[in-house]
Amino acid sequence: MNEMMIDITFDLIYLLSSSLVVLLLFAFFVNGYVNKKVSVYRNEEK
Repeated sequence: MNEMMIDITFDLIYLLSSSLVVLLLFAFFVNGYVNKKVSVYRNEEK
């Protein structure tokens, strides 16, 4: 019973860490995309 709980806990930690990495990558790409859009928009205003 105890070993099963430990396995589930490790699975949850693994899922959380992998999803966090994916979220960080996603946020990084979105940030770069938005920055490009904003700089283009500002250049057009001048």
